[in-house]
Amino acid sequence: MPSIIICEKPSQVKAIQAAVGDRYGRFLAAQGHLLRLQEPGEANPAWKSWTNDILVPPDGVYAYVADDGDGKGRRLEAIGGALKTASRVIIASDCDREGQVIGQSLIEYFGFTGEIMRAWWKTEDAKAFRQAFENLQPNAKYQPLYDSGYARMQADQIFNLSMTRIATNQLRPDGVKGAIGIGRVKTPTLGIVCKRELEIRNFVAREYFEIAADMAADAGQVTLWYRPRGETRLFDKANAEAISAAVKAYRGPLRVTGEHKRAAPPKPFDQTALQKYAGKWGWSASKVLEVTQALYETHTLVTYPRSECRYLPENIAEEAAPLLQALSSIDGYASIAPSSATIRKGKSGTYSDAGMNGAPHHAIIPNINIADEFASKYAALGIDERRLFDAIAKAWLAAVAPDHEYDETVMEVAVPAAGDTVALTARGRIVTKLGWKAVLSSTADDEEDDDGDQDATALPAIPDGTDVYAADVRTMAKKTEPPVRYTDGELPNVMKNAWKFVADPQERELLKETSGIGTSATRASIIE
Repeated sequence: MPSIIICEKPSQVKAIQAAVGDRYGRFLAAQGHLLRLQEPGEANPAWKSWTNDILVPPDGVYAYVADDGDGKGRRLEAIGGALKTASRVIIASDCDREGQVIGQSLIEYFGFTGEIMRAWWKTEDAKAFRQAFENLQPNAKYQPLYDSGYARMQADQIFNLSMTRIATNQLRPDGVKGAIGIGRVKTPTLGIVCKRELEIRNFVAREYFEIAADMAADAGQVTLWYRPRGETRLFDKANAEAISAAVKAYRGPLRVTGEHKRAAPPKPFDQTALQKYAGKWGWSASKVLEVTQALYETHTLVTYPRSECRYLPENIAEEAAPLLQALSSIDGYASIAPSSATIRKGKSGTYSDAGMNGAPHHAIIPNINIADEFASKYAALGIDERRLFDAIAKAWLAAVAPDHEYDETVMEVAVPAAGDTVALTARGRIVTKLGWKAVLSSTADDEEDDDGDQDATALPAIPDGTDVYAADVRTMAKKTEPPVRYTDGELPNVMKNAWKFVADPQERELLKETSGIGTSATRASIIE
């Protein structure tokens, strides 16, 4: 009895068949989802009318039914017929949750009881397809992924439709047509945007004060600052003036400490981090997803683009050296690539099985499987594709580059003031090894780094314990500013961190664990 291979779409059949031939079985293409869940009225005729009922079906779940739109019926019939005589099925749909549902739902629908295997790849190229079919896995390994997708579908059907009906019945003004649509991801995202808008509209500026003091000695002069943040800022003018007066009267030692510090690089991108990064270019979340998908599917230059993880598995650390060498073949890359790869393991590093935490896809990086084609494929990219590939490639290069190292000096005076002790400080930094910043500073775009470089400069050589006095003290009045509106590129990250908007501790932890609302594959479409 024959084997059949179920792919997600005809183009996928063409690509995989070209790589592996017909030795694994007969290829059949779906057309995305060939099945849908029952509508409420199909599960319970009484629900054809829009009542305020909670739409939990009699059997607890909605059953699959055929989706006959756009010629899908013909493909469903072909797959069903093939399953009747097949002894083995290989699911070769997209390697994500939705792809798993598309393939496995067909097996569930037709009640297939033979052997079920799964082909799983992380890049869409001939080598990855061959490796996937040479290392087929029992589909049971991916059952949790299917269960997750199936639960999402059932939840949407029950909760979204119930709430949409109730909201429409109860809240729609007279004379207005159309439904008030409630979505499990769409509605809270809209709520987050509206919450920010209300914060902006209701914002009332508050005056606060910062104090700068030029502390002088024979060895030189340094400007020290007192500028507490957040709600600890100096909102009281009289208090600020009292502190300024105390600073003006200060005569005493300057404490000087020094420390050599190292900063590890940021991790490679997942889709959400990449959308946030490219948002600085004015790109929408959907554009970032579209261009990344082209780099993955059309050019095969990067790994799976809809990743939710910024770590890499430890077993591919051995690929770092050849990948580094291959990237150096791209015009302009040899001058910025580190001479060797620094492999950082563990959750504080880049290569970490613990950081992966069972995620099906690792961070987005250049595709090692076509390393010998990097230069030619890169030359064929469009402007936007090249810009995004540069961001992805340089993020990985930085992740395997040496630490950024610097000497940091802190100067501080402790001034008795207003019944307390106030510390005025300045920080100085001298870079000793540029490290990974040499990679990211090679682009005009700001690197994904926020460690305060803009405030760190070299300080004068004043010895520790030197007595200083205030040559000049300035009290500067400032005003608090309203929060800014979210940009399109920022919203995916806000959605991923939706736990920040939830007060209940248990719910916060659940949202953290599940990466917030939506997925990297769906957030862009929700925002659109």
